[in-house]
Amino acid sequence: MKYSQSVHFLDNLTRFGVKLGLEPIRGLLSELGNPERRYKSLHITGTNGKGSVANFIASILSEAGYRVGLYTSPHLLEPTERIVVSGKLISKRRFASLITSLLPTIEKRVEKTGIPLTYFEVVTAAAFQYFAEEKIDFLVAEVGMGGRLDATNILKRPLVCVITPISLEHTEYLGDTLAAIAREKCGIIKEGSIVVSSPQRREVAQVIRKACKKKGVPFRNEFLNGTSLKLPVLGRFQIENAAVAAAAIEALSSFGFRIKKESIREGLLKTRIFGRLQILSKKPLIVYDVGHNPAAVKALCESLITLFSDGKYIFIYGCLKGKDSRRILKIIGPITKLLILTRPKSERARELEDLFRIAKEYLEEEKIKIIANPKRALRFALKSRKKEPICIFGSFYLAPAILALTPPPFAEWKDRKKGLFCLPSLP
Repeated sequence: MKYSQSVHFLDNLTRFGVKLGLEPIRGLLSELGNPERRYKSLHITGTNGKGSVANFIASILSEAGYRVGLYTSPHLLEPTERIVVSGKLISKRRFASLITSLLPTIEKRVEKTGIPLTYFEVVTAAAFQYFAEEKIDFLVAEVGMGGRLDATNILKRPLVCVITPISLEHTEYLGDTLAAIAREKCGIIKEGSIVVSSPQRREVAQVIRKACKKKGVPFRNEFLNGTSLKLPVLGRFQIENAAVAAAAIEALSSFGFRIKKESIREGLLKTRIFGRLQILSKKPLIVYDVGHNPAAVKALCESLITLFSDGKYIFIYGCLKGKDSRRILKIIGPITKLLILTRPKSERARELEDLFRIAKEYLEEEKIKIIANPKRALRFALKSRKKEPICIFGSFYLAPAILALTPPPFAEWKDRKKGLFCLPSLP
């Protein structure tokens, strides 16, 4: 298959929806000779910050001289962003070749079990196979959803299991209480691992401690002084993420891997994170953030007020079904000059009329506008703005439309070699 054909094949798998469970991925990887057992791993779960923590850890290990595989999800523009070795994305040609090579095994498994494989299972298997072929030293893997039944939880014994802040999410799959969700997340904890956790709410911390005690593994939640860390990314929440990543690196010393503090500092400084409080333009100020749950949006608003302005923003918001839009819209209400509701490119996008009804509970109707096309929404915001900065947020699925804009100031920051937009942060 060509790259476009491989992407089309994967996209068609999404019709089977979310399917939690390890048997399909276990069978698929077994047919491939269990490539995931050929390297050391660190496994990251949580609700917010897990992608950033994974990127920080991978960058530090690369700086220390190790060959590092990084597996994250979802992607912003291309699925190749999910599979990275020492900072370099898998090529489109190699990605297509991997998916093509998996087809006979996929067909064999489906014929044998009668259970179709999902997009995430197939990409996870492809990634783990690729990392084995690339002879990596470490895999840094972010869960897709939850933990216990996530396809990445096929990893048999990660050296370090990291748990970032947990809040309510995917309640239809993970449970409708913090404790229930925490128990699902703790499913990644394995005997022989070390657990590093971000600061958590009391009921979540209790679940994590109990899980660690049951498995007989060390639990660490003491970190470096985050304020002393220099980072290339914005947001107070990233200071905490970096401190957690540094703690995970320090935990590796228990297994004989001693990383110098200089490597930690340089690794953090060289980390590239996309879609988190990302500056698309300075004049006018345009910020993009993938935050899509109340905790993430609260952190976003705190950062906007602290870093940029104590005034009002023009918000462009689009989300998928099942998100807690009521709480999210309540959070942004006090700093909203204008709210533009738009539609992410996804069949699971939430109906705009539904969002409009909710938004009217927190904003005057004249401050709310529906523009379904994200590009047109941004153009309208740019045309109508006076002094207010613009913040686009709510979904990864907004990225293809927003970042595909090529007129300045967007085009000059596009890194065509890596297929990503390398956008500058404020100094």
